[in-house]
Amino acid sequence: MKQRIFLDWKIRYATIPVRQPMHLKRLLLFLVLPALLAWPCRVIAAEARSADLTLLPSGPLFAPPLADPMTPVLSLKYMATTNHETHIGKVSAGTTFGLLRLDAGPTALQLNIAGGIFSRFDLYDLFGGETTDFLIGFPIDLIPRSGTNGWAFQLTPYHTSSHLLDETIFKNADSTPPIEPAEYSRDVIRLLIAYRFSPLDRLYAGAAFAFDGIDWRYLHNYQAGSEFFSPARTFFHREFRLYLADDLQVKEETNWSLNLNLQAGVSIKRPDESHGLRIAVEYFDGNAVEGQFFEQKEQNIGLAAFFDLYSGRHAVFSGWKELISSHNSPAAE
Repeated sequence: MKQRIFLDWKIRYATIPVRQPMHLKRLLLFLVLPALLAWPCRVIAAEARSADLTLLPSGPLFAPPLADPMTPVLSLKYMATTNHETHIGKVSAGTTFGLLRLDAGPTALQLNIAGGIFSRFDLYDLFGGETTDFLIGFPIDLIPRSGTNGWAFQLTPYHTSSHLLDETIFKNADSTPPIEPAEYSRDVIRLLIAYRFSPLDRLYAGAAFAFDGIDWRYLHNYQAGSEFFSPARTFFHREFRLYLADDLQVKEETNWSLNLNLQAGVSIKRPDESHGLRIAVEYFDGNAVEGQFFEQKEQNIGLAAFFDLYSGRHAVFSGWKELISSHNSPAAE
């Protein structure tokens, strides 16, 4: 059943399918799963006298992929297509926030919440909002041996959706055929495996299982990438590092075509702090990352600024018996 929304008082209107209610299984996935995962953490901590439970750790154990266009981060981008016909602005607001961390011997396990809003604008148009995507998830990080090198794992159940903005619908109301918003919604479980050769270099790869809640179908995605940083140079009491990052993805919904995203830039941050600023040249070639335009091929290059925000305060439970104030604990510093 469809409902019609009148867009132009003369002749034009668009037909938008009515969204079906969220299925019970999707509710269970995103509301009950974090609670179920907390149980093994409790068992591990109860059996390990030396286990430490940290409330609100200061950032994820598994750093989000830098070059993944849909990583929740606060960012500003100016992108131009290679033929200079289109100039695009992209703004995202998001972060990954640590909720609970368990250290049992050399193993560290952490539950996070991640969320982001990703908006795209046509810079040729004063009211150029095109689409906005939303993402919410619960990344679970695992490091078998705590440290800066070695293996790391991340399992992330998340939900994402995409919404065409009214400006785009009105602007294209006279086009033939008129642009209609697509119903785009995905529930995804993604596994990433990373290996860090040094604190400055990392390779990662993974796969995702996605459920299309609109057409009731299952989809597969695959992803890989790398990140390399130069040694730090200190200026004005800040650490400056050159970096290079790439992210490659293939998705079943785009007939396995390759999405390539490259970043080359500089990272700036204060010593011993996780939050900082990255300024980079970014190149993208593949299907648009926005759900409304996922069938549209794009090739663009531009400038981007990323504000990496990882913060939190610690409250440490040592062996589940002693509460150490976050003001007095060395972990809080």
